[in-house]
Amino acid sequence: SSFVLPQEELVIAREELSKMQREAPLKEKVFEQSKGKWKDQRAGLKVEIKRLTALLGAKEAELQECRTQHSRQIQDNYQKADRASEVKALKAAVAELRETVDNKEAEVIDLRTAHSVIVQQHQHKERAAKEKRRALSDKGSSKTVALEAD
Repeated sequence: SSFVLPQEELVIAREELSKMQREAPLKEKVFEQSKGKWKDQRAGLKVEIKRLTALLGAKEAELQECRTQHSRQIQDNYQKADRASEVKALKAAVAELRETVDNKEAEVIDLRTAHSVIVQQHQHKERAAKEKRRALSDKGSSKTVALEAD
């Protein structure tokens, strides 16, 4: 059982085969040109991929640097906040010390005043005692003088 094409279809098939054989070199040429273009495009794409890969690497490095700077900035901010609170604490301590110094100065002034008063009282007592001794001495010598005169 063989397959037989009617005569008319056989003529059409031969014409199509003939047409295909005539077009084949042209199609092959177009295919080769397309293949060349594709190779060129592929090479261009490889170059573009390398360029974009390098650019990506540079951008990743920039990003890492930004992250590092951001971390440093955060650390600096924390340190500044720590220093600010330390400064605040130191200012409070200085104010407390100034108050203590002021109180001690007031105590010193009070002690000097009390010392002055005590010194004056002592000097007054010494003068009074001297005068008493002199008076007694004068009285004694006048008694002696009176006795000698007798």
